[in-house]
Amino acid sequence: FGSGVMVSHDDLAWVSLVGALTLALQIWWRRGFLFASLDPEGAAVRGLPVRLLDGLLMLQIAAMVSLGTRALGVLPVFAFSILPALAAGMLVGSPKAALALATVLGAASGALGYSFAFFAEFPVGPSQTLMAALPALFAYLTAAISTKLKK
Repeated sequence: FGSGVMVSHDDLAWVSLVGALTLALQIWWRRGFLFASLDPEGAAVRGLPVRLLDGLLMLQIAAMVSLGTRALGVLPVFAFSILPALAAGMLVGSPKAALALATVLGAASGALGYSFAFFAEFPVGPSQTLMAALPALFAYLTAAISTKLKK
């Protein structure tokens, strides 16, 4: 499948189109998606269509992962799907702050991964994955040290 340095015009167009639609839907229904994800029973009691929101969220994730994998490759797509959110969730308390931090970490990891790959002459996908793993490792170590100090 894909490579971060050789993305075809068609793949870029599809990722851009589906990404824009996904982003628009996420922004439009952000409160519903967040409420249904964090407290499905409470969302159902308030009359939100939890099954529909869950289905749409899973469909969006599936579309973006499949298109991203085709364009960039398996390793960076799955790393960027998990690692920035993992690090952000461990470092901050609120979902809004975690979303903002995960976005920054993901963008920085991508840029730093490209730079590292260029200067060190490494493959792009593993370089980006390494850069995305560093904040997650930092968050894990910070949590482990904090837990040790509290004992």
